[in-house]
Amino acid sequence: MIARVAGGPTMTAHDTIVLDPAGAVVDPACEAAALRIRGRRITARWRDCRARRRLTLSLRASADCTVLRGTLAGSGVRASRFVATTSRCGDGITDPGRGERCDDGNLSDDDGCDATCGGCVDPATLTSTWAAVQANIFDRACTACHGEQPTAGLDLRAPGSYTAIVDVPASVSGLFKVKRGDHAHSLIWLKMAKSAIGGFDDVAGGAMPFGFPLPRAIVEAFGAWIDAGAPPDGYVAGAEALLVPCDGAKSGASTEPATPAN
Repeated sequence: MIARVAGGPTMTAHDTIVLDPAGAVVDPACEAAALRIRGRRITARWRDCRARRRLTLSLRASADCTVLRGTLAGSGVRASRFVATTSRCGDGITDPGRGERCDDGNLSDDDGCDATCGGCVDPATLTSTWAAVQANIFDRACTACHGEQPTAGLDLRAPGSYTAIVDVPASVSGLFKVKRGDHAHSLIWLKMAKSAIGGFDDVAGGAMPFGFPLPRAIVEAFGAWIDAGAPPDGYVAGAEALLVPCDGAKSGASTEPATPAN
């Protein structure tokens, strides 16, 4: 479920609460916190979020579990109230967990966001493996948290995402956001692999994207692109999973190996 509030003492009008079966995120303020579930009551706590010593999320589910009503309260501040409902295309909140790339609050096809909320991209329109990374990973699964309100200062929206991540040192010592030729030292890949592949529990912080893993084939294709030198142009052999259309048919795009960028 995803909920957006109109503001209040604890939250701002830009905050979004994202819930999945395992945890909760207040975007862009707080990273993932574990949920505690007792019957229809749900709670989550952050020790350090938005400069407050403690932030507490308290929810109660409806009898059919389709609506959550609750509060978010910080130390010494009156709680902000909100209602969360099951996400759907057309509700005005982009939900990457459902494969949405956009959601403008309607199901019209002619206003910049189609009736599937951008769930499909024609691979024939993707001019390179990097374009597929942007469309089928970042736009689809990441920019809800790393977009207009960039969590951890990371903005993965085009056109600036490439220069924002490639060979840029990460906050974790010895790692880069994306290291040309070395997926094992690329923090973004490691966080995606943490949930999609497993075995990366020593990677600091939560997995990406929050709430759902990307398909393993997509994460491995992303790694193949990184290992090929993270080229901004051309197609990388071994990354074809990024170019599979929605109906599963073969893409008409060329997949000739690219010359790794220097």
